[in-house]
Amino acid sequence: MESRIHAIRADSLKMDVRDYMDSADFCFIDGGHSYECIKADTENAFKVLSPRGVILWDDYSWYLDGVSQYLRELAKTLPLRHIAGTNSVIYRRD
Repeated sequence: MESRIHAIRADSLKMDVRDYMDSADFCFIDGGHSYECIKADTENAFKVLSPRGVILWDDYSWYLDGVSQYLRELAKTLPLRHIAGTNSVIYRRD
C-alpha cells in the first residue's frame, strides 16, 4: 500500500491540481488555518477526490476561526461530520 500513498505538500493558493484529478481516495487537510487557505485546500481536495473518496480535515476547533467558520458554512450544503472527541471533520463522497 505504501507505493499508493502520495503526500502533496504545496501552497494550495497557487497549486495546479490538473495532474491529480479524480485520483485521490483519501485527502487529509492539515495546512494553513486562515479562511482563505482552508477554502483553497478544500476546493483542491474536491477536484482530486475520487468518486468514493474521503476528506479528513484537522484543526477544527473554536480557536481556529478560519477552519471552523469555513467548515460550518460547508456543512450547510454537504454531509460533514465532526468526529467526537477530536479536532477532525470527515466527509465521504458516495
